[in-house]
Amino acid sequence: MKVYPGTSTRSRRSKSSAPSGRSNNTFFVYLTTLTTFVTVIGVCGLFFMFYMSLIQESRNIDQKIDNVKSQIADTNRSIKTLEDEYAKLSNLTHISAKIRQFRLPLVEAGHHQIRNREMEILTPLQAMQVRFPESRRGSVARNNHLRRY
Repeated sequence: MKVYPGTSTRSRRSKSSAPSGRSNNTFFVYLTTLTTFVTVIGVCGLFFMFYMSLIQESRNIDQKIDNVKSQIADTNRSIKTLEDEYAKLSNLTHISAKIRQFRLPLVEAGHHQIRNREMEILTPLQAMQVRFPESRRGSVARNNHLRRY
C-alpha cells in the first residue's frame, strides 16, 4: 500500500476541535508577556535614573572641587600680599624712616623686646639658673650617672 500525502489513515484534528480552555491560556500568555515587557522597561528606566543621578552627583562634586580650588587660590594670594607687606614694613629703610618721622630716641633694646625666630633670649635671671655640666676629668661619667633616663 502506497501512502500519498493527505491520504493517511490517521485522523487529523481540525482547529475547531481544540480544547475550549485555549482562550484562557491566550489571556495568560498575553498577561505574562505584558508583565515581562513592563518589568524590563521599568528596570531599564531605573538604571537610566540611577545613571543620571550619578552624573548629577559627579557634577556637584566637580563644582565643589572648583569652589575649594578658588578659595585656596584666594588664600594664597592674600598670604602673598601679607608676606610682601611684612617684608616692606620690616625693611631697615622703612624702620629708619619711621624713627625719623616720630623722632624716637635711640636707646638700647631691653631683653624682652628682642624676638628671634631661631632662638629664645634668656633673661639674666633665667641665665643664672642654667646649669652646665662639669668639664673636669671623670665628670662625664658622673654626669651620665646623674642623668638617668
